[in-house]
Order: sequence, then structure tokens, then C-alpha cells
Amino acid sequence: MSNREPNELIDELNAMSDRDRRLFFEQAGIMCNTWDYTRSVIIELMFPSRTNQRHDSSLRVCRNFIRDHGYLTRIHVLPDMDASTFRRSILKPLVKEGLITDSGQKWKKDGKGQAHKVFRDKTRRFEKLLNQEAPKVVVSRSIVNEPLETARQFVSQVLTKEQVLKVGFTKVPGFISTLQNIGYEDVTHDSLIEWCKVVEEQIRVQSETTPSLRVYKVHNGKISIKTNTGVMNNE
Repeated sequence: MSNREPNELIDELNAMSDRDRRLFFEQAGIMCNTWDYTRSVIIELMFPSRTNQRHDSSLRVCRNFIRDHGYLTRIHVLPDMDASTFRRSILKPLVKEGLITDSGQKWKKDGKGQAHKVFRDKTRRFEKLLNQEAPKVVVSRSIVNEPLETARQFVSQVLTKEQVLKVGFTKVPGFISTLQNIGYEDVTHDSLIEWCKVVEEQIRVQSETTPSLRVYKVHNGKISIKTNTGVMNNE
């Protein structure tokens, strides 16, 4: 393997005369077969499609939507994009990455009009969209009497939200207030600390199918966000 960096070769190309540079590209073209590069590959490498670059932001939006909801349809995320472009520039790369697969189901807004293919991640969250999710009976929303079910519900419905994934719950009084406001019962400082142990286990279990949950660190009744350095945010 050559020890020379690509930037060094670029500097040499810049220093060449026009004649030498043309000769270089002619010779490189002749060697494409040796390198097993087709003409189309070389053209794509040297002149990347502006269309592909433009769709990068759309792909990011779709990846975030899949992370938060577990499914993807054109009408939910990119309704203004035509179907053929959506298939070619969005679905094809996401399916190739293994991020989504065809669920075999279609969805109609309000049950009417055009049916749209539903693509799903490895979870079954797409069933909520199709109203096929088996109803979950929660006797109460008490974190004391129903710690496992309330923790499972909290992790899947609250901790997967995009805004929460950025900040967590790092202040105990605010965390208690939030839980009470969204209907959880028997929330005190002491019960919160005990319940968070169950939440921590649910994060571990559900992160197998929802990797975004791995950003959380649970400790002493708080849920913080891990950083690249291992330091917790917002503490």
C-alpha cells in the first residue's frame, strides 16, 4: 500500500501543466479496467449527483422519523416528493442499510384515498399506525403498584421522543412534576429512585430494538444523556 496521502497527489495534479494533466487522466482511464472500475463508477466518483446531495437532508429526516416511530411512509414524512423519487432516493438506500423492510401492509389516511406502503423497523411499533396493536391493560399508572408496566410504557412512549433523547430528566423535582402531569401516580422522591431501577432495566431490554435508548444513563432517580467523553449532560 502506498504511503502517499491523496492530498499529496492532488497537490501534484495542481502543479502539472495542462498537457501533463490530460495525459494523467488518459492513463488513469486506461487503467480503470485493471482496477475493476466501470465508466459509470468513475463518473459518479468525480462528478457526484447534486440530486443525491440534495436528498441527504431528506434521508436524515427519514432516519429520525423511523427512530422515533418505528415505521416510514412517503405521505408521513415527504408528502411533496413524487413516488418514484421516494423509492429511488429514499427507500432504496434505507432498505439497503437494513434500517427498514416492507411490512407488507398499506395505510390510508382516515381509511380513504390512496393506499401507501408501510415500511417498518425491527420493532412492531408500525402496528400502532394500522391499529393492529394488541391493547395493553394497565390496572393503574402507579409506579409503586405497577412498576414494571409503567416503566415499560414510560420507556417506549416517553424516552423515545426526540426532545427527551436530547436532555433526559436530570432534575428530580422536574422529573417528578413531569411524571405527575402525564398521569403517573404515587410519585415521590423515594418511589422515583426505586422505580428508576426498573426503568433502567427496561431501557436495556428495549434498546435491543430501539438503539437510540442507549444514550441514557440512570442514576439516583435521574436520567441523564451520555456524551462522547462519558460525562453526563445537564447535571
